[in-house]
Amino acid sequence: MSATGRTAAGQTATRRSVAPVAVVTGAASGIGFELARRLSRTHRVALLDIDGPGAERAAAEIAGDALAVGCDITDADAVTAAVKTVVERFGGIDVAVSNAGIGSAGAARHLDPDALSRQLDVNVTGNWRFLHACLPHLEASRGYLLGIASAAALMAPPGEAFYGASKAGLEALLDTLRTEVAHLGVDVGVAYLMFVDTPMVRQGDRDHPDLELMRRQLPGAAGRTLPVETAADILAGGVERRAARIFVPGSLRVQHVLRGVIRSLMDRPFRRMAPELDALTAAKVREHGPYDAAFGRRSRAGGQLG
Repeated sequence: MSATGRTAAGQTATRRSVAPVAVVTGAASGIGFELARRLSRTHRVALLDIDGPGAERAAAEIAGDALAVGCDITDADAVTAAVKTVVERFGGIDVAVSNAGIGSAGAARHLDPDALSRQLDVNVTGNWRFLHACLPHLEASRGYLLGIASAAALMAPPGEAFYGASKAGLEALLDTLRTEVAHLGVDVGVAYLMFVDTPMVRQGDRDHPDLELMRRQLPGAAGRTLPVETAADILAGGVERRAARIFVPGSLRVQHVLRGVIRSLMDRPFRRMAPELDALTAAKVREHGPYDAAFGRRSRAGGQLG
């Protein structure tokens, strides 16, 4: 059934007669923006981002009925206010896509535990804060909720311990939520993405030589960077189907099914790359310190990227 194919009992004729509403976080750029652009063909879209002016520019590019709202997903009051603004403008929410996030990189033993705390605060707690605020409206519309995880949730290579933990945590949370809200008519999806050509990935390659080393040594499709347009097309199709799982690229479905087997097969090449990655992280920590070394320049300044 499509993401717009259900109607809640008691919904007004006016609510049914207009396009459904999709809210996307991290929508000022990258995957969030491209997905919002595609959803705008069939939905009224709200673009949320910590970069409020960036969200406004993105909404202006989409034009039509697009709404921009500044929102830091780690700030409970900001999330509540943003969701309220969307509902007041559009009357409800039919699709919520939690895409905002940050990335960290480096051999975990060199990094400050507070860097892990921050990673989880954005990628797990912050995402949940947004989705939790949307849930009453999704219950009313019998809507669809999508969390953007990562292939790192299935198997994180060396240098992505913190990031992989955050994405695996988001996957686990949403897999359980799917069962908990099924009786309410709400569908829950998780998206798994390999490297996509986004500002976060490009910034990561510039700021983290250890990350760049790891990416360069990954075999086959795992080491390639997908065009953001391709990723957004696949995600939009998943939203339309109300998919429980979306894989970008589709070959990740095999990794999802065989994650334990593949992890064993990849253990030896991961061990080979680990010493050099460890040395690069140590050098990065000497330059920036054990906390700042985990994040790129934009992330250190507090940004959330899609």
